[in-house]
Order: sequence, then structure tokens, then C-alpha cells
Amino acid sequence: MTQIEHDLLPYLANFIVRIKVGRIPFEQISPEVTFEELNMESMDFVELQVALLDDYGIDIFASMPRDLKTMSLAAFSKHLLEESLS
Repeated sequence: MTQIEHDLLPYLANFIVRIKVGRIPFEQISPEVTFEELNMESMDFVELQVALLDDYGIDIFASMPRDLKTMSLAAFSKHLLEESLS
């Protein structure tokens, strides 16, 4: 398992808690929860894009899935890993 594979889900969970301060507790975030359930908005995705680009060199908009809002964190993480390894 690479470092990014190990870090990505906790990274996403911590990112969401940070941008949704006081609205989403860490305990509510699981691999199965979707971005829609977390009330992620377009500006949240822009912030996520910048953070992932800075921290991991991953551009989520380069190959953004059409169903991004309805993806679970686990599915999104898998998508990012597949894209970053290809």
C-alpha cells in the first residue's frame, strides 16, 4: 500500500470537517457517505481541488466523474488513486 492509499480517506474526512466547521462531526464521516449527504457545494470542491493539487499533485477536475456529488468517499478515493497511478 502506498502512502497516498493509506492517507487519502482520512485526508478527505479531515478536509471535510475543516471546511464544514461545526456542521459535520468527524464521527459522521464514513467511507460510504456521499458528497451530497455531506452538503458539499461547488466552492467546497474547488477548495478540495486546490488542497489535493498542493498536497498530492492530484487534479480532480482533470478527470472529474459526472456523478461526483453522489459518489461515496471510498469510491472517490478509489477513482483518485486509479487516476494518479495511470
